[in-house]
Amino acid sequence: MLESISVMLRTQYTLGYTPTNPRREGKRRRIQVLVDVDGDGKPDNDRLEVQHRRSYIEPKEGKK
Repeated sequence: MLESISVMLRTQYTLGYTPTNPRREGKRRRIQVLVDVDGDGKPDNDRLEVQHRRSYIEPKEGKK
């Protein structure tokens, strides 16, 4: 069990994201993460365990 946790911790990546839509309307925005391991232009998510949030709520203008 400790070995599997160790492997999991060594194979994690952190991604940053900046939305291209500048409007801040307080609405839910969906996120989709696609990973192309072999560079063929097709997602390889079925070969990997990709964990990420599916959406977030953009704060309204003036709120943080």
